[in-house]
Parts: sequence; C-alpha cells; structure tokens
Amino acid sequence: MADSAPADPYSSAKYNIRDTIKWLATTLSGLVAAVVAGASITGLSGMHGAYFWPAIFAGLAGLLCLLWADAIALQLLMSRSFFFGQLDTDDDLRTQLNKHARDFLPPEIPTVDDFITSWKQILKAIADNKARPDEKPYKDAVVYSQQLTPEMQNINRLANFVVLVRSFDEKKWKLFALAVAGILGLGLYAILSSAKPDAEKDPNPVTVSLNSAKGWADLGSAYTQACSDAAMKLQSAGA
Repeated sequence: MADSAPADPYSSAKYNIRDTIKWLATTLSGLVAAVVAGASITGLSGMHGAYFWPAIFAGLAGLLCLLWADAIALQLLMSRSFFFGQLDTDDDLRTQLNKHARDFLPPEIPTVDDFITSWKQILKAIADNKARPDEKPYKDAVVYSQQLTPEMQNINRLANFVVLVRSFDEKKWKLFALAVAGILGLGLYAILSSAKPDAEKDPNPVTVSLNSAKGWADLGSAYTQACSDAAMKLQSAGA
C-alpha cells in the first residue's frame, strides 16, 4: 500500500486568498445594502428637473457595477474540482507546474509531462493485463501506480492552488475597476440627488413693509400695493 499523503501544504495560502475574496464580497454587499436602504433613495421622489435622469443613470450604473463585482467575488469563492486529466489540455497549467516539478517529483521523472506519460503507461498496462492479475506485468504496474500515487496527489494539490490563483489574477483588475466605477456612480448620484438647478433654487426673499398702513381698515390695500411693487421689482430684475 502507498504511504498516506501529507497534509495539503497550500491550504494556508488557499485560505488567505479565499479570506481576501470573502472580505471583498462582504464589503461590496454592504455597499449595495447601504444604497438600497439608504436615506438618499427616499429623496429621489422629490427630484425633478435637469438633474433627475443623470442622477438615475449614475445611481443605477453604480449599483449594477457593485452587483457585478459581488457576483464575480462569489464565483471565485465557489470550489472548483480539479481532475488530473485536465493537464492534457491545459498547456499553461502544465507550464506553471513544470517550473516547480523538481520540488515534488522523483528524480527519474523530471517534468510533469514525463509524469503524465508514465502514468498513462501504467494505466494502460493495468488495463491490458487485468484479465491476468496473477502475472508479473499486472502486479508490477499496480505496485508502480501505488508508488506514484503520492506524487500525483501533490500535483493535484499544486494544480488546484495554481488554478485558484490564476482565476483570482484574471479577475482582480476587473473587480477593482467595477468597485471604483460603482463607488463613483453612487457618489455622483448622491451629489446630484442633493443638488438643485439654478432655475429651481429658492428666489431671494423680498421684504414687504406694511408701515404705510394707518389702521386695520387700510391694511389690505397697503398689503396689495406692497406686493405689487415687489413683483414689479422682481420682473425688472429678471429682465
């Protein structure tokens, strides 16, 4: 029987990467929740004019960017099963593993490509001689496969780690860009939703003096005259 394989030497590194991704997913989810439940949404019903549609577009774009980034982070957290047969078609992965082959392969098998060839030969020998399990070719192939099993497990562990790192490297800049775009979009939404066009700003207050009224009887006429004068001044100022 083959010796028990050692514990996964890459488990700590995998945990650190997954912990970083979980932190990103939690942060992005918190931003989305803050926008959805925030007080700025309640002020949207009072918006109108030139800033309404730009604010809507900025808010939706920022929210969609954060949701997209959150979905990517959650996808990275999902465990992906790695199978030894994937090395046949993944040239880039084989290249990455060959850089460290001397650290986990026996001296007589210097590269991962040589290991794959040897493993296929062993499997073929077992399949060709399975009808004669008591003969030497079959027994030798089984013994050799048991000897190489720990090395194959090491390859699987390293390949799984490389696939995780590669996936994170492929998505990290996209995550960063989406997070920045989302924050900028929501920030622009907050600015526009709290601003008013110049045409909609409250006019300057006009002080109406009623000191000209001599009594309650002529208060109404004095008030009417004061308002009329104020309106004429505003009209003249606007012209």
